[in-house]
Amino acid sequence: EPSTLSLTVMSNNDDWGTVTGSGFYIDETVFISAKSNKGYYFTGWYDVSGNLISKNSSYSFYYSSKNVAIGSPAEERIYIAMFAEDVAVSVHVSTPGTLAQEIINAGSNAALISKLIITGALDAEDYRIMRETASWLHDVDLSGVTNTYIPASAFSGKSTLQFIVLPE
Repeated sequence: EPSTLSLTVMSNNDDWGTVTGSGFYIDETVFISAKSNKGYYFTGWYDVSGNLISKNSSYSFYYSSKNVAIGSPAEERIYIAMFAEDVAVSVHVSTPGTLAQEIINAGSNAALISKLIITGALDAEDYRIMRETASWLHDVDLSGVTNTYIPASAFSGKSTLQFIVLPE
């Protein structure tokens, strides 16, 4: 008889988000998903040792019992969806290239921001800060930005970005 995967998925805080995918699986694709509640955002799937499994809120993998010894007990796994509180910051960038300093002046840290509202003028360095330093950035409002040129690589590879309002 093939070995079974017993998978339990859970949230680090049930008030911050919901998860689906717990169950028993044998030689099949397993789908798990996490959805954050308003005011929170998903940061990743982790195992009980704290190892990152995926930064994608929807994740799938194939469970195969082929390499499991016959008669082995069910394999048990626990995956935890980690959610965090939104950190929203509004800044005015009067001099292009100073976004990082304006975020500090606003009392925050670019690495912790999940929502960013910007007015003023930006340059390539400012877009680099959003792309590379703002690790959890998922919402950006650029509607108040006066220069409308956005570099082609502005958000390239920015997998956390979910929502953007462009300059008018």
